[in-house]
Amino acid sequence: MESVKEPVGVPGVRAPVAEPGAGATPSAPTGELVPIGEAVRRTGVAASALRYYEERGLLPPAVRIGGRRHYGRAELRLIALIRMLTEMGIGLRAVTGMLDGSDWHGALHTQIEALTRRIEQAERARELLRHGTECPSEDPVRRCPHFTAHLDARIGAPTVGADA
Repeated sequence: MESVKEPVGVPGVRAPVAEPGAGATPSAPTGELVPIGEAVRRTGVAASALRYYEERGLLPPAVRIGGRRHYGRAELRLIALIRMLTEMGIGLRAVTGMLDGSDWHGALHTQIEALTRRIEQAERARELLRHGTECPSEDPVRRCPHFTAHLDARIGAPTVGADA
């Protein structure tokens, strides 16, 4: 049986707590209900993804009106949160863990640490690419000491300078 609860620190966003595909009952919608097409327009998430999120237990089963799924404000917020997290590179398994409410703050700290590492990697890559645009070498990947030192560090090789 499914229970719906508000995760700590996520006011107005209800997350289902159920085994995916457990045939749970819909949560009580919050405010105006919008059909799935309008939910797609507002959130930018495909209808197929919404159905998949429901199957996986990320979304509570939608209210059905005339056989069509409808979502309230809390569900739209939850969809927006799922999209934001997945756009940041957080996988659905991790999102599910974050939304179960058991350790929201701990999950956020874990994701912040991972995001910080990705940002640092991206900044290093940007600087290397920027150097490549300014490097006077005709073949910076093979002949630029800055590039070769960076590549040697990635493969764990001692830096030997530019190889011919």
